Amino acid sequence: MLESLDELEVLNSDARNIFIEVSIDGWIQKRLMKLYIDCCNELSESPNINLLKKLYISEVEDEVTASDCGLQDISIAPLLKALHTHKTVVMLDLSHNLLGNGTMEKLQQFFTSGQKYGDITLDLHCNRFGPTALFQICECPVFFSRLEVLNISGNRLTDACGSYLSTILGKCKALYSLNIERCSITSRTIQKVVDAIHSDSVLAQLSIGHNPLTGASITNLLKRLSTLNSFAELDLSGLKLNKPVIDSLCELAKTSCLTSLSVGSTGIGNVGISKILILLL
Repeated sequence: MLESLDELEVLNSDARNIFIEVSIDGWIQKRLMKLYIDCCNELSESPNINLLKKLYISEVEDEVTASDCGLQDISIAPLLKALHTHKTVVMLDLSHNLLGNGTMEKLQQFFTSGQKYGDITLDLHCNRFGPTALFQICECPVFFSRLEVLNISGNRLTDACGSYLSTILGKCKALYSLNIERCSITSRTIQKVVDAIHSDSVLAQLSIGHNPLTGASITNLLKRLSTLNSFAELDLSGLKLNKPVIDSLCELAKTSCLTSLSVGSTGIGNVGISKILILLL
C-alpha cells in the first residue's frame, strides 16, 4: 500500500516495468458529469477535460460552472443535451468561452422546458454573443419571473440590442443585477435603459463601464437610479465623467442606499472623489 504521493514518485522514476493494483475508495458519483459523458458518447464528441474537472468539483448540483473551457457552439452540444435531462439549474456560468447566438437559442429552449421555480443566474460574459442573444431571453417567459442576475459584458451587443435590453428590464421583474460593460453600446441604448427602469424595479446592481457614453446619458441614468429604493452598487469604470455627472453622482449618493461605487479610469479627480466620499461615509 502506498502511504503518500512521494512513494508514487519514487516508483514513477524506476526504470523497471512496475504494475500497481489500484483501489479507489470514496468515489462520489456526480449525476451531471455522468450525463455529460453519456451525451458525449451519443454525439461522438470527446469530453472536454476542463469541463469534466469543473463538473466534478462542483458541490452544488444545480449550479453549473463551465467557464474558460474553450467551448464553441458545436462542442457545447453534449453539455446542453445533458442539462435537458438534468433539468434543475439555478446558476449557469458559461463565461470566457467562444459561444455565439446559436448556443443562446438552445439555452432558451432548455430553460423553457426545464423547472418552473427558483431564481436564475446567467453569466455569459466574454463570449461571441451578438444582440439577438438578448432576443432569446425576451422570448423566454421563464426568465420574466426567475432571472435575477444577468452578466452579458464583454460581448459585442452594439446598439442593436437596445430594444431587447429594454424589454428585459421591463419584463424580468426579479432582475436585480445587470452587467453590460464592454458591449459597444452608446448613449442611444442607455437612454432606452433609462426609459425601461420603473419605480417598482428591484434593480440593485448595474455595471455600464467601458462603453462610449456621453455625459448627458449617464446623468439621465443616475437621476433614474436615484428613484429606486433598492439600488446599491454602480460601476462606471472607464467612462469619462464631467461635472454634471459628478453632481448627479452626489445626488444619487444622498438619496439612495449606495454601498459600492467603481469609478476607475474615469478622470473624476481627487476633488470629485472627495465630494462623493463625504456623502457615502
